[in-house]
Amino acid sequence: MAAFQRLMAQNPVGLGLAAAIWVLALMALATAAGFDLRTQVAPVGAALSLVLGLTLYLSKERSERRRKTLEAYEKQFLDKTLREAIHSLRLAVAEGRYAETTAAAPESHLGLTTLLLNYLETCCAGARHGLYDRDLLHEFLGPLAQFMVENFLVAPCRGRLPTEVFLPLGTGSSGVAPEEAAAPFPNLRRFFPEMIAAAQARDSDYAPAPSLR
Repeated sequence: MAAFQRLMAQNPVGLGLAAAIWVLALMALATAAGFDLRTQVAPVGAALSLVLGLTLYLSKERSERRRKTLEAYEKQFLDKTLREAIHSLRLAVAEGRYAETTAAAPESHLGLTTLLLNYLETCCAGARHGLYDRDLLHEFLGPLAQFMVENFLVAPCRGRLPTEVFLPLGTGSSGVAPEEAAAPFPNLRRFFPEMIAAAQARDSDYAPAPSLR
């Protein structure tokens, strides 16, 4: 049953057409065998109509998911705040000048990091609940997710991160739900498990810029 559902989600039109051809073939065989069209074959025709209707519905649903997925991805470029946050963080990490502050103001590096992680977390939650096309979203979010995971969510085996604020706090942390403390941004982690595993085994090359103080 699970395999059938996955096939329907991936190619509902192809599956529907294949089912329709099979039903038509069965009707032709039934007619050739001398079955009565009105009483014995008509129910098969009704089944064919049901299959075609279901196919059209699933095809429309899939198109809608793909449209929403594209909109979620386009937000990285069309939303000025999101676009500038991506640019600012990539530049700060590349130049080794990521700054930790005591108060995570929206325009601070911590604030921008929180914004992008929340964006990714929301998209991944939507995909896990069937609102987005999982394969497309995995491809679209991959580059940004990899940058955020490797620099903020997972401690490397060697080297350092720009900040450790977003690493798991550990169970028993005050004021934080146990699940969130053990693995913050859980939907992002579950949507990119292979990326999380690879990040744990990597060497971080982050080097902070020299301080003048």
